[in-house]
Formats: sequence, C-alpha cells, structure tokens
Amino acid sequence: MLAHALAAVPAPGNVDLRVLLAAARQGHPLPAIAWSMAHGHWALARALVASSSRDIPRWMRLDLALHGEDAGVIARLTAHPRTLSDGEIVGAYSRLGDYARAQTWALRAVREDPRNRIARRRYLHAVAVDASHVTVDGQWLSFSGYMYAGEDLRGRVYMRPDAGFLVHERVWWQHATSSSQLADIPASQQMGDVGFFVRRLHWRLQTAWGARDAWRRALTGFLSGRWEAGDVRVQGHVGLHRLSRQSPALTVAGMKNDAFAGITYRDSHWAGHLGGGWTAYQGQDGLTAGIDRYVRVGFYRSLHAGSWRCQIGPFADYHAVARSARVSGVLADSLEPSAQVPSSVLSGSRADYGISAFLGSVRPMLAVRWSPYLAASLYNSTRFGLQYQFSAGLRTPVRGPDQLSLVYSQGQGRNALAQMERMVKMSYTVYFS
Repeated sequence: MLAHALAAVPAPGNVDLRVLLAAARQGHPLPAIAWSMAHGHWALARALVASSSRDIPRWMRLDLALHGEDAGVIARLTAHPRTLSDGEIVGAYSRLGDYARAQTWALRAVREDPRNRIARRRYLHAVAVDASHVTVDGQWLSFSGYMYAGEDLRGRVYMRPDAGFLVHERVWWQHATSSSQLADIPASQQMGDVGFFVRRLHWRLQTAWGARDAWRRALTGFLSGRWEAGDVRVQGHVGLHRLSRQSPALTVAGMKNDAFAGITYRDSHWAGHLGGGWTAYQGQDGLTAGIDRYVRVGFYRSLHAGSWRCQIGPFADYHAVARSARVSGVLADSLEPSAQVPSSVLSGSRADYGISAFLGSVRPMLAVRWSPYLAASLYNSTRFGLQYQFSAGLRTPVRGPDQLSLVYSQGQGRNALAQMERMVKMSYTVYFS
C-alpha cells in the first residue's frame, strides 16, 4: 500500500526518499524498498535488500528476482509456494519455463473464486500464451485473377513443461481466370509438417519437416530460434521449399528457400526492429527463378488508453533482386506463352518506405467480449509507386480459454508484383493443458 501511495504522488521529490532512506538506516528498510520498486529503481532496491539485516518478505525478493531474471533465486523462492500469492506463483513458474505448474496454479485460483476477474484473466493469460493449442483456419484469397480457398490446421502440444511437438497441415483448392495469365494449374495443393520445439528461460528452438504436393512433390522444412532477455529479442529462421506468395505463378508452381535474422528492442512505449535476410525463389522442379537479398528497419511508438493500444511508426526495407534471364520448367508450364517472362514471376530490385499503424486491445486473449482491431500501412515503392495494406478483424472467446477470429484484409502488402489482394479468414483456437 505504501508503494502505491508514494507512486501516486504527482512529483515525488528528494524529501520522500530522504525520509525513507533515513528509516532504512534505522533498521526499517521495507518502505524504502517498496518505494524503489514502485518507481522502477531496481538497483537501489537490490542494494537496500543486500544491506538489510532484517528478513525481507518473500514477495519482495521474488519481484526483484523476476525483474533480474535470476532463475536460481526464483526456483528457491517457489520451493515454498504457500508463502506467496497465486499471482506471484504463476508469474514465477512462467518465467522459469514451468508452464504446466503456472497453468495449474492459475486454474486453482479460478476454481476457488470463479467470480474473481483478476484470477480469470491470469488463468487465460497463462493458458493462451504458454499452453498446448490447436487452431483451425478457413480462408479465401484472391489476387490478379487467381483465387484459392482452403483450410489450415496448426497444433502445438506440450509433452513436458519445456518441450513438445508441432503439427501443421494445409489443403487448398485453387482456380484462375484469364486475367491471372495462368494456364492448366492443379485443382488443389496440400502441405504437411511435423516437428518439435524446446524452450528455456531465455530461448526457444523449433523445427518441423514434411512435404508439399502440387505440380511436383517436394520436401519442406524449417528451423527457427529466438533468444530474449529483458527488452531485447534476437530471432532467426531457415526454411526449405516453403510456400511462396510473391506472384500467382510462384504460388501454384513455385517454392522458396530462405533465411532471416533480426533484433528487436521493445519497452512499454517504444519498439525498434532491424533485420535482414535472403530468399531464393524456385520452381517446384528446383530451377531458380530469382534471389532476393533484403534489409528491414522499423521504429514504433506505443500509446495506451485503458484496454486499448495504438502503435504507429515509420518503416523501410530494401530488396536487391537478381532474376533469372528466362522462365523455364514448371513455372513456364504454369503460365500462358505470352506471360513466360521474369516480370510475371518476380519483381526487380526496389525500396519501400512508409508508415504503419495498429489499433486494438492491449491483450486480446484476455477479452471477455468482441475485441476489434485495425492495422494499416501506407508506403511508397520505388518500383510501383504508392501502395497500401489494410486489415481489420474481430476476436472473441467463445467459452473459457479459446478464441474465435474474423479477419478481412486488402492491399498490395503480401506480394512483390503490386497486385491487389483480398483475403477473408476465420479461425478458431482452443487452448488446453
């Protein structure tokens, strides 16, 4: 209570701190420690704890350990969970990577007091972020005369608190009009991957492998990793023969090998991202259509108003594209004779720069009613001129830890030929532990 009272003072000055430090020197450090933690002075709080001869409450030590990501101290403190609150235990186990125990304690709190909204939100957060889940998508997409409709099934199942397996299966049916410049395309395609993931306190690694059936049958796979500590995240991935939607021809008869690495800094108000990658586009017979080397940078400001969050900021990327001199193999077979040129498959080098904005709820997984969101980007391409991307949707839980989502998007942001895309998507995710 003292920490919140001091934090509410409009301009806490040196007088408060002098009084509190004087009390700490007299053997009463708790008010000074609480004041330091409430104002984010974690180094001062740790120094006061280290210099104190009195017993420090376990919740204070746990808060300091969680902020400093000290797994050893967190583990020692959670060895006697009954001395901590349910919220502190859930946060501690989640930080340790013991998500099964975090969900167990969160669910226990909900059962003890079903009308406790704080406990319910804590449970939904623990389950939605860290639990096993299955998602079923139904989607329809159209661009430049090419249309497809299909289903997408994704699953993540924990076999132990820090590891489990992945499943991804996708089937879609496709159709093309004369304006797509496609000829004699397969009526349907399908992909399937299975793999596993491992996660620890600061890092996560996952991989999956499978096959795709379209013009040809091809092995597919990916490997991705992430390291995160405090406000900094480093991530990357490598993909083999993945689905490409850079053009109608690549969607129906192509694939890509790619690699990416990036670093992100994010705090409560600002976020910055820098990354780069390499993508080799091929036909499904392995013949190269082009190689894209790119770099991306973005800087965003976040504003909060109650349960709403707005994020806006500039971004830019540059693509150095080297295209093959001619189209051959199954890519050529998928195109009408007049369209068998590189520009029908992949664009040349370009730079994009503009501004993007997002408006939605702070934590949509925790919403108990329909939660809308809106995302838009307006940018200029040195090759195609002014472009835009727009997306709007609604999310809502149906019963307990699940989510129904409806999305509509439109614009040129998903392909490299500045072709207008429209997509309608409905998905349902259920979480379980």
